[in-house]
Amino acid sequence: MSKIEKFNNESHELSDKQVAAIKMAKELSYELESRYKDDILEWYRQGETQSDIANLLLPQINERIARQAVLEVIKRSIDLEERNNLAKVHIIQVGIRAAINKTGVHALSQEERHEISSRAGKKRAENMTREFHVAAGKASLNKKAGIHGESAEIKKSRAKELYNSGVGIGGSTSDDYRAYGKKAQSLGVGIHAMTTEERSALSKKTYESGKGLAAQTKEDLRAIGDKVRDMKKGVHGLTSEELSQAGKKSKEQGLGIHGRSKEKMTEDAIKAVIARGNVPWEGFIFDPETGLDEAEYCILLMSPDSKFQRISRGKLRLDLEGIAEELNKKFHGGKKVRTKSSLNNFRYQNAKKK
Repeated sequence: MSKIEKFNNESHELSDKQVAAIKMAKELSYELESRYKDDILEWYRQGETQSDIANLLLPQINERIARQAVLEVIKRSIDLEERNNLAKVHIIQVGIRAAINKTGVHALSQEERHEISSRAGKKRAENMTREFHVAAGKASLNKKAGIHGESAEIKKSRAKELYNSGVGIGGSTSDDYRAYGKKAQSLGVGIHAMTTEERSALSKKTYESGKGLAAQTKEDLRAIGDKVRDMKKGVHGLTSEELSQAGKKSKEQGLGIHGRSKEKMTEDAIKAVIARGNVPWEGFIFDPETGLDEAEYCILLMSPDSKFQRISRGKLRLDLEGIAEELNKKFHGGKKVRTKSSLNNFRYQNAKKK
């Protein structure tokens, strides 16, 4: 039999003192309603808790009775759905306030919190597997419960407030973050519990929905990058040896850029060139007569026996303006896409490849 069933089956008679307290709270609620109803509702919707309002309006009354009186006013004036939504907001605000004022768990040192967390974790681990935690997280996500029920604006606002106050994760150092990451990796939880395919799919979904980094402007990203660099966090906090080791590991595992084929890299490079408003040289436009792309055709025009070789001041020189005109006619419908300057740059880049 559960505790709730046991409680319901037992006889519970209220004492005279409890009856008097309930009666007093009810009477006070009607008095508050007649005098301060609009104020109570406005304060509550603005984030003040029942206790805050009770302490303000009924400072001389027993705290539990005063809070119950305020609750009675709220229950008679606000429907259940709105009360539940407001309760979630109040829980968050109480947590932030506790963090800023360093009360409750926030009054403990980091070592004390770690010790309590470790003890609790060991106790939970006896009955809860990693699969249990993953399933619980997914259930919260589906129900939009906890952090999953908050809007992006609320999350961002709360994160900034904690960061500016230097509490919670906002008070962690680079070494703390690295330790958290290594621990999560060793336990295989969070992002480390996902396959490469799952991470890739999540990243694409985030990008397409315009969330996370994808929601930032170029200026925002540049400012974040500069700040991370100045604080020596993330990749900027690694030594040359650590960076080299991480690169080698990625190469061995075929991750990141090392997991992409030559064809895929060429395709992405072409997309990047087009996105910048430029026209790619390689693999984009082909000459129907020779089957060569523009880069290959340009190299042919620059060969030693090309008709565009000219003798100037006793030296053999390329007629770059003539080559540019030829390329523009054959590949770009006569539009001035290639110039003497762009051909000089092409020669330099092509020489580097050799």
